Amino acid sequence: MEQVLILLVMLAGATNAFFTPAETICNATLSRSLCSATLGGSVYIQVMANTSGHMLFFKKLLPSGPIKVFNLKREKVMIQEAFRNRSEFFVSNSTFKMTSVEKTDSGLYTLEVFDLNGVYVKSVNVTLDVQGKLIQRLRDPTANTLSLTWEHR
Repeated sequence: MEQVLILLVMLAGATNAFFTPAETICNATLSRSLCSATLGGSVYIQVMANTSGHMLFFKKLLPSGPIKVFNLKREKVMIQEAFRNRSEFFVSNSTFKMTSVEKTDSGLYTLEVFDLNGVYVKSVNVTLDVQGKLIQRLRDPTANTLSLTWEHR
């Protein structure tokens, strides 16, 4: 019996290794948005419908002051060093992608939009909430509900 239990535990671990981390897609085109992402997963944040003709400055707001995440000027993206290894911005669909999301990524982000002459257009705030890993997803089609269970660390 003990051997069967060990085998089941090993299989469960191997099966878990084949599942990709969760991907979250957020629409942050409104002036204020909330985005919940899964720890270790990826998050895609669409910040505008179209960035053509605009300059973008995306920052994370910290108590000590804002830190730059990326800038977009004349269709050229510059991602700051702290985010470079796990982030990219897709100009084609105005979407910021962050991989291997960490708890420390949680917080308030702001996007400042300017026209090409440097005239302020608008600001967009996105609150990113990183949850523990999703460990159970139950769907009850008869009740039209979806139940999610998160691992908290």
